[in-house]
Amino acid sequence: MKMFVVFVILLHVSQHASALEVYEGVESVLLICKDTSVPFDPTLMWTRHDLNPPIVHERNDAGDELRAQNQRYRRRTSMKTDSLRTGDFSLTLRNPITSDSGNYTCTITAFGNTRTLSTVDLQVKVSHQVLTLEVYEGAESVLLPCHIPFVSGPSTGVWSRYDLNPPTVHQRQQEEDERTDQNQRYRDRTSMKTDALQTGDFSLTLRKPHIFDSGNYTCTIRVRGEEPRLTDVQLQVKVPKVEVNSGVESVQLPCKTTLHLPEDVRVEWTDRKKQEGPRV
Repeated sequence: MKMFVVFVILLHVSQHASALEVYEGVESVLLICKDTSVPFDPTLMWTRHDLNPPIVHERNDAGDELRAQNQRYRRRTSMKTDSLRTGDFSLTLRNPITSDSGNYTCTITAFGNTRTLSTVDLQVKVSHQVLTLEVYEGAESVLLPCHIPFVSGPSTGVWSRYDLNPPTVHQRQQEEDERTDQNQRYRDRTSMKTDALQTGDFSLTLRKPHIFDSGNYTCTIRVRGEEPRLTDVQLQVKVPKVEVNSGVESVQLPCKTTLHLPEDVRVEWTDRKKQEGPRV
């Protein structure tokens, strides 16, 4: 009589999926992956299979192994140094942007066998910032902030005021300023940092602000393959108050402009508190 011995091998699978949403501009996001059993001499890998190469982060007993890492994640990922001892394989992704949205898979490999530990569906959303700035007329300049945490490809930054025609206040395309469509009231008064396309800092310096510069400014940053980022800055340029004691011999009312005025310009002082402003 023949006897058959059947060996049953139990494979431990610790896989779970999770969804995670963050807004662009946060300092970092943590992708969770943990396991209670850590095999000898393991290799831990985070991947995104819609990318080429798909490796987001890799770690073994010798430390991080990043030679095959997808370059869009360069210097933006990290794991705890004791992760292969504690079983906490969670990944920190710094400065997340919209193109980081996708499915991240955490796997561990030992003795030729690979286990999937977790899958994280990360969604990075664009945040629309609205800021308010106040400055007094006569100031040397005012800085309108606008930035993105990480520039992943060719980009364009445009500042606009849609109550003007044309609306363009300043435009930076690739490595150069584009002034063809710039509204002439801002001529020679606006600038960006020269490394804006590398740092993601598209903040605008507006020199010699005057009361006519008050309004809503929109900064639009477009990066190839991603949603545009918008920042609205409500700028209020205030006129400084002049106070004098009654009976003084005279008082000087300041009035300066940086606009390029025509030769036949007409200057007129009026009293707004009266129904009809008399000429002074």
